[in-house]
Amino acid sequence: MEIITGRLMTERTSTLAGYRHQMLLLIIVATVIAALSVAFLTRRGLRPLHRLAQETAAIDVRHLAWRIRLRHVPRELLALVAAFNQMLDWLETSFQQLSQVSADMAHDLRTPIANLLGQTEVALTQDRTSNTMKRCLDPTLKSC
Repeated sequence: MEIITGRLMTERTSTLAGYRHQMLLLIIVATVIAALSVAFLTRRGLRPLHRLAQETAAIDVRHLAWRIRLRHVPRELLALVAAFNQMLDWLETSFQQLSQVSADMAHDLRTPIANLLGQTEVALTQDRTSNTMKRCLDPTLKSC
């Protein structure tokens, strides 16, 4: 004797479909929460780097004496910031030396140019012959 029983699968199918929908919803919610958490933690983690970028951007030719403060810098970036501050020291020194050389050159050129202008003005104040003009301007030419 053989007994065969049958049962409709609709109840099981609907239960499994409910589980599938719940799992999909849970996966979507977990993904959104994970993405928001990553965005928040990344932004929070990069905040010191943004502060560092702002401090660096504030340094220009007028503010070469400014240095980046080391107290708010993450441990991982201390060596980089120290090297950057050292570079600023060298840059400031070089800029001061260049400014001094420019000032010295301007001072050294003022006297010969003033003499040249003076001698030329004197030579042009009167009508002179070609030979006389050459004799007046010859010392000027030799001084250049």
